[in-house]
Amino acid sequence: MTKSNIFNILEDYFLYVGRSDIKTTSSTVNAIIEIHNSIEKSITVNLVSKINLNDSNEINRKIDENIASLCSLNDNIKKIKQSISYFLSEITDNMQQHADTDFGYIYTKHNDIDNQIEIILADGGMSIYGSYIKANKFIENIENSDILAVGIAKDGYSTKDRPEAENRGYGLSSNIKMINKGLNGDFAIMSGNALYISSIDKLIELPEQLDWKGTLVLAIIPTDIPSTFSFYDYIK
Repeated sequence: MTKSNIFNILEDYFLYVGRSDIKTTSSTVNAIIEIHNSIEKSITVNLVSKINLNDSNEINRKIDENIASLCSLNDNIKKIKQSISYFLSEITDNMQQHADTDFGYIYTKHNDIDNQIEIILADGGMSIYGSYIKANKFIENIENSDILAVGIAKDGYSTKDRPEAENRGYGLSSNIKMINKGLNGDFAIMSGNALYISSIDKLIELPEQLDWKGTLVLAIIPTDIPSTFSFYDYIK
C-alpha cells in the first residue's frame, strides 16, 4: 500500500489557486477547491457536506452519515470507526466553539486505489490566530503570527476556560498523535498563512495569495491498520 503524499494534494491546490488553467484530478483536491470557492464566492458545493454550525443535531447527523458511508465500504474501516468518529466530533466541536462562523464543511472518502481514508474539515471563519486573540489567551506566545498560533494549538494550548480543557489544543494534539503515530497516517492544518504537516512535523509559511480564511484540517488514514493500534491510547 502506497500512502499518497500530502504534499502532492496541497501542491495541486496551490497550483490551482495560482493558475486557474491547471487541471486537477484528485477528488480530494477538488473538494478543497470547492470549499475554497464556496467561501470566496458563495457557490453551491457538491463534493462536500455543508453544515450549519449552529445546529448540533445537523452536525451529528452529518458525522453519522459520513461514518456510515465509509464503514459500508471496507471491513478494516469498521475497526477504526470509533477513531474516525472521535476525530470528526472533536474538530467539528472546535469549529462550533472557535470559528465564529455559521457554516463548516465535511468531506470523507474511501480511496480504494491507495487504500486510505481522506477527510477534510474546514470553515471560512476565524483563524486559529483569531480565536486566540478573541479569547485574549496566549497573546505573548503568538505575537502577530499565524504560524506561532498554529504551533501552540497543535501542541495543546486551548482557549477553553475549563481547567480540565487546558492542553487539549482544540482536540488537535490527541488527533495528530492518533492519526500520525497510531495509524501511520498524515495530518495537515491550514489556517491563515500557516500550514502544518504532521508527518514531517513542520510549520510552513504560505504565500499571501494562499492565505486560508479560517481553518482547514486534512487527514489521510491508511486502511491497513497496525495490529498494535488502540483508540484508547490516544484519548484524554
